[in-house]
Amino acid sequence: MVRIHKNIVGKSFVGIFFLTTSSAFCQIDIEVNSRLDNFMNESLEISYNKITSTSVTSTLKYEVFHIIQETKNIYDEKEKIVNEFIVIDNGQQVKRFERIKSNTNFPELRSYIREGFVLDQ
Repeated sequence: MVRIHKNIVGKSFVGIFFLTTSSAFCQIDIEVNSRLDNFMNESLEISYNKITSTSVTSTLKYEVFHIIQETKNIYDEKEKIVNEFIVIDNGQQVKRFERIKSNTNFPELRSYIREGFVLDQ
């Protein structure tokens, strides 16, 4: 019984040692973090555009935003990498709505449509 107890305690201490030493080596110092943030801020541009068309505001019950994220000059390349997506702000959190040039599944789309909305024929 004592042998089992020593084995469990010994393994626990070894586990705690490895967890604390591995996390200590993972810490990024404040100056490095600042330099990394500056690099990303210089290389990344994000724009938020609220979609205010009549059809969107009369159909959906939440605000909708088109986001463009441009990454440039990471590897001294002249071309940009552009990501575009649409999100919906329900007043409590921002949720993904759909990818550009794709379809949203119907149950999710129905949850965003205004109550009493009728599609004109």
